[in-house]
Amino acid sequence: MYFSPGVYNLGDLSLNRHVININNARGMIIAGNGATLLCRSIDSSSDNQASPPRIFQVSNSSGITFTGLRFMDSGHMDVVNSYRGSYGIYIPAASGDVINLTLENIQATSMLGLMYRAYSANRFENIDIRNVLVEKSYYGFIMNDPRNLHISTYRADSLKRALFLTGGQFINAEIWSTHHQAASAEVLLKCYGIPIKNVRIRYRADNNHSVGNAFISLEQEGGATGDFLIDNVDLDVDVSGSTVGYPIAIRSFNGSGQLETTTNKHWDNIRIRGLSTGVPGRQVQVFSIQNTPGLIEVTPQLDPNNFLPSYYPGFVRLTGHTWNYTISGPLTSTTQFIDLSKFPGFSGRIGAIRMHAVMIDNTSLGATASITFQEDVLFVAVANDGTVTIINQANLQKKSTGTIATASYTANGKGILVSFVGYSNGLSVAYLATKPFQQ
Repeated sequence: MYFSPGVYNLGDLSLNRHVININNARGMIIAGNGATLLCRSIDSSSDNQASPPRIFQVSNSSGITFTGLRFMDSGHMDVVNSYRGSYGIYIPAASGDVINLTLENIQATSMLGLMYRAYSANRFENIDIRNVLVEKSYYGFIMNDPRNLHISTYRADSLKRALFLTGGQFINAEIWSTHHQAASAEVLLKCYGIPIKNVRIRYRADNNHSVGNAFISLEQEGGATGDFLIDNVDLDVDVSGSTVGYPIAIRSFNGSGQLETTTNKHWDNIRIRGLSTGVPGRQVQVFSIQNTPGLIEVTPQLDPNNFLPSYYPGFVRLTGHTWNYTISGPLTSTTQFIDLSKFPGFSGRIGAIRMHAVMIDNTSLGATASITFQEDVLFVAVANDGTVTIINQANLQKKSTGTIATASYTANGKGILVSFVGYSNGLSVAYLATKPFQQ
């Protein structure tokens, strides 16, 4: 499909209507040659997401390439908390499989969004997006469960959400943001029971975010079942030009959309690095504490002051070439397990692990708290299969006030089992920190 250069006035476009339908196509190129496709969305409801106007509708197709096009909506209304206007490319729920889709040299101005893929059980795979500008719109891309999505050279100018994924696996995206508008997050990775796994996001922003909101947000909503639903996510952010907002937010919601302060939902293997020197206070904001610890790694360059809430379970902070691992209190079990397989580069090594155990016991109303601080070094060997052996142990120091509580350590499979004695289950605060393999 070939467009000569120029402006094509497509006229009024009402809800649930499209101009060009691509169905059951194989190996098709839509060559814009710099042409502008101009529509005017009309009859807009307060939420066009359910039945948006769209210029292209794509279904049951493979090997589709859009190149050299500009989409524009003269009827777009950018109203706070409304989703009005049209999409340039729309993939409906009853789309069938849509695979091997390419967008290159594309621009969208004053749209509801450049592309939307609705909820569907069909395949949506192998999406390559490069050299794209979306400006003065609500969304850039909103997609349900994409597989093998690659986004490069994507500039988001004056958007509310540059990227919104509800589920997805094998994602690699580079995003440059300018003049971000008010929204809970510009990049939102949300899990409604569909896993978000194997994600790499490189995000750069040159201006402020809204106070209390995030540049990137990892979220789960509804019931969590099965394996870790958010797993293996690598975020690289540079928001050093901003003075407000959270670079990263992690949160969980119940089935009614209410924030859960503690949750049984899972996330694991999240690595966060980058710069945010202009943003004061907490940089990685965890709004929901997991009952089942997962691993979060944060580089010290992201925030020199305050990373996460105190005693956050499973939080690992990278400090130079060592790691800090914290299990939260209060501890109501006499044993806690440190899973060394979560730390990279351990297999087939011998090294030292420094353990810190803090026990604060205040079981009687008005009584003075009993405090124990214990610091030990364990010399351990980790076999190639991850099995741990304790070679030796050195007790560095122990400070106690009104208690005889102690911590001891034994190797257990691929980790260390920590046992506490001499304390009751009335601990008001307790935590266990591990700094492995400082060489």
